[in-house]
Amino acid sequence: MRNILIVFSLVFVFSISAQADQYQCFTPDIAQQAKNLIEKKKFIVEFCSNCSATDSNIKKINIQKVSIKQENCGSQIFIEGQIVRGIKPPVFGGDCTEKLEVNNPSQKLKLPFNETLDLAYEYIWDEENKQFITIAEALGLDIKNICIKHLILKK
Repeated sequence: MRNILIVFSLVFVFSISAQADQYQCFTPDIAQQAKNLIEKKKFIVEFCSNCSATDSNIKKINIQKVSIKQENCGSQIFIEGQIVRGIKPPVFGGDCTEKLEVNNPSQKLKLPFNETLDLAYEYIWDEENKQFITIAEALGLDIKNICIKHLILKK
């Protein structure tokens, strides 16, 4: 019985963590499309609505360089840039919503950012709809289990 509980616990833990990294690795073709899209932007906004409270700050990241790295899982997008703003999101009680409106600006920062991206939690400005959408959505990828699909940063 104890072994069965351990197995179910491991399955549960791995299923939760798998959702948090849904678009970190992809085919070379999708990686190139993502790179081309990101290179047209001056900045991205990072917000992991499914992450813990300490990791859930909204970060505005100025882009300096975009590259594709090959890893065991496939191709990954790597950004070199600078976090220039940190925004503490309002507490939304874990209830999922299609849009999140956040007051902007908040805390000004100048911190280095050198990380691979999960395109389900990185947002770019969608001029047509006047809101931030995930890069995954902009590429037409299917997003699962994301609480916040669109961000609106109010002045």
